[in-house]
Amino acid sequence: MYGTANGRNALGLDAWGGDLANIDIMIYWSDPESDDAIYAAMEKLLEEGERNAKEAGVWNEYLYLKFATKWQNPIQGYGQPNVDMLRRVSRKYDPSQLFQVRDPEGLKLSE
Repeated sequence: MYGTANGRNALGLDAWGGDLANIDIMIYWSDPESDDAIYAAMEKLLEEGERNAKEAGVWNEYLYLKFATKWQNPIQGYGQPNVDMLRRVSRKYDPSQLFQVRDPEGLKLSE
């Protein structure tokens, strides 16, 4: 509520009407040689789910950051006004872009 009262929330959730459900698919495996096959199958599953949701008219591009995988861009789902605002905040409070450049892990606020 605080974010909305001050203009918006950074996640862009106020831009979407109606209900929103997040689905967390957790896959575990022990053989590193299976990585490529597992990631390919996971990507195919997510692409099929997105296509089906779009066909059903229930697709929402919001993706909870913690549920995203390395090939996804969850921050884009916050909506362009929020992405622009986050970039401005990043440039103001992290002018050297330490968290965008030096952090080897995590999803970044891409330019």
